[in-house]
Amino acid sequence: MGNFYRNLLFMAVVSAFLSMLFASAAVCRAQEDASAESGGVSADLLMPETVCAYFLIRDFPELSEVWETTQWGRMLRIPEMKEARESLAEQLKSQYSQFEERLGVSVADIKEIASGEIAAGLLLVSPQKYAMAVIVDVHNHQVETQQVLKKISERVEKTGGKYAKQTNLGAEIHILDIVTSPAKENKAAPATPAAAKPATTTATTAKPAATAAAAKPTTTPTAAAAAAPKPVAAATVHKVFYAVKDDRLIVSDDRDTILGILRRMNEQAADTEELLCLGDVAGYWNVLEQCVQEGDDKMPDIVWYIDPMRYATAANLMEIQKDPKAAAAQKNPKGAARDKSPMAALTATGFDGVEAVGGFVTLKTLGYECVYRIFVSIPGDRQKSLKMLSFPAGKTFTPPVWVPANVDEFNMLNVDFVNAFDHFGPLFGQFYEDADEQVWDDVVEGLKVDPYGPKVDLRTDIFSHFDKYVLFFTVNENPLLTDGERRMLAISLKAGDGKIVATSLERLLGKEEGIQSQKTKDGNVMWFYTKTAAKSSDSAAKAGAAGKKKQESLFPDMAITVVGDYLIFSSHRDYLEKFDFAAKAGGLAGTADYNRVTAELDKFSGASRSAQLYGDMQRQYHHIFEMFRAGTVPQSKSLQAKLINRLFADPDTTGTRKARLDAKDLPDYKVIRPFFAPAGGTVLEKEAGILIEGFMLPAK
Repeated sequence: MGNFYRNLLFMAVVSAFLSMLFASAAVCRAQEDASAESGGVSADLLMPETVCAYFLIRDFPELSEVWETTQWGRMLRIPEMKEARESLAEQLKSQYSQFEERLGVSVADIKEIASGEIAAGLLLVSPQKYAMAVIVDVHNHQVETQQVLKKISERVEKTGGKYAKQTNLGAEIHILDIVTSPAKENKAAPATPAAAKPATTTATTAKPAATAAAAKPTTTPTAAAAAAPKPVAAATVHKVFYAVKDDRLIVSDDRDTILGILRRMNEQAADTEELLCLGDVAGYWNVLEQCVQEGDDKMPDIVWYIDPMRYATAANLMEIQKDPKAAAAQKNPKGAARDKSPMAALTATGFDGVEAVGGFVTLKTLGYECVYRIFVSIPGDRQKSLKMLSFPAGKTFTPPVWVPANVDEFNMLNVDFVNAFDHFGPLFGQFYEDADEQVWDDVVEGLKVDPYGPKVDLRTDIFSHFDKYVLFFTVNENPLLTDGERRMLAISLKAGDGKIVATSLERLLGKEEGIQSQKTKDGNVMWFYTKTAAKSSDSAAKAGAAGKKKQESLFPDMAITVVGDYLIFSSHRDYLEKFDFAAKAGGLAGTADYNRVTAELDKFSGASRSAQLYGDMQRQYHHIFEMFRAGTVPQSKSLQAKLINRLFADPDTTGTRKARLDAKDLPDYKVIRPFFAPAGGTVLEKEAGILIEGFMLPAK
């Protein structure tokens, strides 16, 4: 949960920091809060019920105005940021090229005409077809909207596309044949559009982009051919539909979708509702009801929603469309029946029981810089490994005295460990090619009874001695280094059970090949992998994840020890060797910022909660700021950099990605450091799901 919180908050801030005035986020309005000024209905009443991911800005002009008053908006306006702001803004235009290629409309186009809501949806139209839709409130910008439509059609025609118009359901529909660039490795060569059929004025002939055949190489490259230039792949063509009706610009790459939105607009005008919409979806409503709370002083600025199972299906279709080999990679190479698709994994582990995930982000509210809420909707009985998500409430989240004050983040979560152990089987089975949930029981039984094994009963000898919480923190020892971040995870043990667990671990690990032990400076035994074993493990991981890119472990040089009543896992052996567990003062628990966040969380969420989340944003942003300035984000091993590298990864290449931004004009970090303040959050298990909420404090 700590990682989830950090990723959410970091994504929001980094997106804001990097996107600057290109804030392309989309935010939602609840159904009863329709746009009164434009006279229209809210976008969730117009989007179809097939939406599997939804992102909407409630009021774009209002959000832009509020943004300028936030610590990020103020930071970007200081003189020292001028050159960097302008340079990065220009470079970031290219980051939205995929969106523009798909729908023809650019982020700049939307900013030019948006007068209220901006809603974007990913739709799973059928098990084999996905689509996209965007709805923009353009009231008071009708003239500018027509100018944008003209500009879009001209762009399309310049790249070899076609443009036509028709009238349907009381709206003028613009039909575009958009030429999409070939694969990235061929972008240097001029693209020749495929023999595309000209656009017709009858929308019934349109075909969605999802059905376009992917180009395949016609020959197997030989050594000589490999040295020659690669053949230029033909560009593909897909249709996109635009319509303007009732002060709304509607865009979709699917004919039926845009006609359905127009029909819903007509139904709303006639006060007859026959077609289902997103607002009729139970999971969407559950998210809204849990995230809107009494005492809120304003409507949220941003709302998002995901149906995990259906989104996994749509995302899988997009992946297969980009790379047809991905479909084959999901089939077991031995011909077994197991399906390795994301949807199958969710079902096999019970996580298909998650009905929806969604939430709000609100700026400048309740005295905070921003507030977020996320709800994981689980309406039915939890099955299989989904039962692991059991987080009892507690009231004490004081860090152990040895947790250092200089943490980047610290998260503490109450867990039912024995329950998690008992339902780990289905999840464990997903790590092996032909295994099922039974493999976990076989492993546990083997460790317990194998005459040549350690004869350790994991449940009785180890997990039953765990107490009630797990804590995780990160420390960056040198923000200027790509590998300066260190991580530590600790599980609390029942009072006096530390020696029992240490003895069991010695039996489990002491004779394991590739694992060595030594005494720490505190006299405790520390177990760690040798370099040879780590390389062997890495090779096995590569073999078991054929076709997937290598992802470095969060604990790449893991070391384990037991200190008092804690089982400790360190990401790096060197960090554990020098760590001072004997510290009696000067830790995180005594810092003003941590105690300030704790006091605010008591007021914000109540004293009873399942987890407490804390982030020192000044420390967190220091490292990633230096990495941007040095152009070394792709090489950084920090968790924040891993997130950014995953977001901006090139699916067509392997290895370390290339830095896309030249940020050498950024000022010294000490100039912007004062703009950031601590952040806090909580997790609370509820009857129908899990609520995660938090805030960022205003900078002093």
